[in-house]
Amino acid sequence: MIEYRESKVYIRGTERDLEEIRHLAKDFSPGSSFLLQVPVVVEVLIDVVEAIDGATFEERFRNLFPEGFSTQHGKRFRGSPSKVKANLKRFKKEFKFDDDIILESTKAYIDKQIELGKKQYLPQAHFFVYHRDRGSELEAAIEAYIHGDLNEENDFWT
Repeated sequence: MIEYRESKVYIRGTERDLEEIRHLAKDFSPGSSFLLQVPVVVEVLIDVVEAIDGATFEERFRNLFPEGFSTQHGKRFRGSPSKVKANLKRFKKEFKFDDDIILESTKAYIDKQIELGKKQYLPQAHFFVYHRDRGSELEAAIEAYIHGDLNEENDFWT
């Protein structure tokens, strides 16, 4: 997947993709592309995919959550696969975010909660996507992530 954002080209792939890009890039001067004739910054993003080749989007999403049980509510962090699938389907119908931003913002949210020592308060994966009483924490996480609020001190991330 190649994405152009803020004068940068982001290429999502695996370690093998990264090696192929390094091999191709050695013939070009740093920061530019002979083919495009314009300066380009290339950043290979592999942390979200993490070699989950063959996994469905729902499985990749669910696997972002820690293994095991929450000491706070005694339930699995990853929740039910069928509920995750159903809630993601509903979420994607209601909100028009692409898979990559869903995965990136979810990973950022989970990492931040763990960094703050609040792992036990993470919701189950399917409730993070959508909960009938609270709406969607995922939607709020995406909005905060898009607007760069991840590094800000605010009530959502803390």
